[in-house]
Amino acid sequence: MRTLVIVAVVAALLLGCQQSRPANPLAPPMGPAVRTLKEEGDQLARSHDWAGAATKYQTALNRESSNLELRLALGITLSHLDRREETIEQFRWVVNHSQPGTPEFVMARTWLVEAGEVDGGLRTASASPVTDAASASKETTPKGGVRGMTSWPGVAPRERLRLRAVAIDQNVELWDKQVVVEAGKETTLDLSASDSSVSPREFSPAN
Repeated sequence: MRTLVIVAVVAALLLGCQQSRPANPLAPPMGPAVRTLKEEGDQLARSHDWAGAATKYQTALNRESSNLELRLALGITLSHLDRREETIEQFRWVVNHSQPGTPEFVMARTWLVEAGEVDGGLRTASASPVTDAASASKETTPKGGVRGMTSWPGVAPRERLRLRAVAIDQNVELWDKQVVVEAGKETTLDLSASDSSVSPREFSPAN
């Protein structure tokens, strides 16, 4: 059995401050009607109404086809609906129109690599199967955590940032969690089988 490597991508959803969120310099701001459609789609996605969310995002994209945020949201939603070719199309667009290293780029490219659509080498650390007892014993290592500090110019420590953590392996979404992070405070995020949307019996790491 190989060591299970999960790529977790944390994407900012909402900055709870009174000033407006800094705009992505590569993308024009959404118009009011499109922003409303995006927010309605987000609400449906949080309720796991993927079909409804996809309809909202697609309607918004029909009005602003070059919006990176909408493309990513639609791609994520389509992946939940097993609409593979359409998901590939959206994520390729995101990869080609975003800066390497950004959450949008990493999330889209990770999915494409896992789907075998990009020769990216993200699997190299987990390619070798674990065959000896010493290596196998590593599976008993306590679970890890993601720690860090959040800060933003002009945002007081009382303000909050809502984050979404998504972990995918072999195109199976193991976690999709929302985390509230308060500025100036350390936040710990643990991902384990007990809070996964998939049970260990339903998902087994590939050999």
